[in-house]
Amino acid sequence: MTRLRNPLILAALALPLQLAPNVAQAHELPADRLTLVQRDATHLSLQLYVDLPALMHRCLSPQTPLAAFVLALSSQSPVELEPALQRLRTCVEPKLRLRREGAPLQIANWRWPSVTRVQSLIQQRAMQLVVAPSDHAHDPPEEITADAVSADGMSALSLELPTELQPLMLVNYRPRQRWIDRSSGPIPITF
Repeated sequence: MTRLRNPLILAALALPLQLAPNVAQAHELPADRLTLVQRDATHLSLQLYVDLPALMHRCLSPQTPLAAFVLALSSQSPVELEPALQRLRTCVEPKLRLRREGAPLQIANWRWPSVTRVQSLIQQRAMQLVVAPSDHAHDPPEEITADAVSADGMSALSLELPTELQPLMLVNYRPRQRWIDRSSGPIPITF
């Protein structure tokens, strides 16, 4: 049996084995998602991560092919894009509803990407459609946030989503936090 003695050959053979686990773990699920985090008994934060150009297409002009929609918007100035963003907000905000025991929760403090950020996203998508039209876009999702507050505790809620936001991955949790000091020793952590 022949032994490989050249360290460069050994390193080259081992590299795919070293990289493979990291590649599999580094790829994030490319789906829109909503994360609900219960900050305390009466406060819930909402984090919506979406492909914003695709969401705009589904809300504003689903009958138009995506490429034509994006290319038409890509030439618009921020001032010209503002009405489209207002229509997008109208498509999402009133239709995303949380209810506690049947009573609606007030969702407020919506924070959307700026109009200049949206213009940049649309222009990037348009460029991708021109340069490589058959490639699927893997842009990082854009974050939209809001808050919901209830006078009483929220141990169970129901969620209603606009059809334009579906399918959507839902993640919800209540974080646990505690102080750790030098005298704490090993800290048990449960999930």
